[in-house]
Amino acid sequence: MTEYEVNLLEQVTYTALRRLAKQAGDAKKRMAVLGDCATQQLSAAIAGESVRRGMPVKVYDADYDQMAAQLFDPQSELYQFQPDYILIFCCAEKLKQRFYGTIPAARTAFAEQECERMLGLWRAATANCKAKLLVFDYPEQPDAVFGSFALRTPSSFAFQVRKLNLMLGESAAQSFPNVYPIALSEIAVRLGEEAYFDPRT
Repeated sequence: MTEYEVNLLEQVTYTALRRLAKQAGDAKKRMAVLGDCATQQLSAAIAGESVRRGMPVKVYDADYDQMAAQLFDPQSELYQFQPDYILIFCCAEKLKQRFYGTIPAARTAFAEQECERMLGLWRAATANCKAKLLVFDYPEQPDAVFGSFALRTPSSFAFQVRKLNLMLGESAAQSFPNVYPIALSEIAVRLGEEAYFDPRT
């Protein structure tokens, strides 16, 4: 690892990144951040980190849980912003809520349903702009019900998360050259469960 890479890995406070973010206002590159969760801090951190790395990016942060509204409306604020990149952040906690809100008999098809929902967002973005799509995968969570047996139980949440990540990756590789998956699951593993997941959510 080079000295430059080591410096980039230094811990930086959110407060410091938020201050740096103010310097990204006139940046030529533009990124829109959409999520089904609150993304204000993530957006500020991205803008600040872009300045810290010497590649400033102006960031548009969409309102809470407005992915569909922004992506399906050709006249939305998102497209008026004319982003070069769109970051889509679907949180694992909301995914888990939808899974357990699904009747048990239909849970084996949960990954297919969620994949089609996500592909609909990708298709809308692709039809309405030329931005590259950056998409987080879903970090896995320990399965308190099945444990390791979840890996061979199609009706378990852990099984469906792995299946969904695989399906989204295959779809990006086969049909969406403008979609770039980001392995958030790998980052979660490096940080550790206690650092990544908030048990209060």
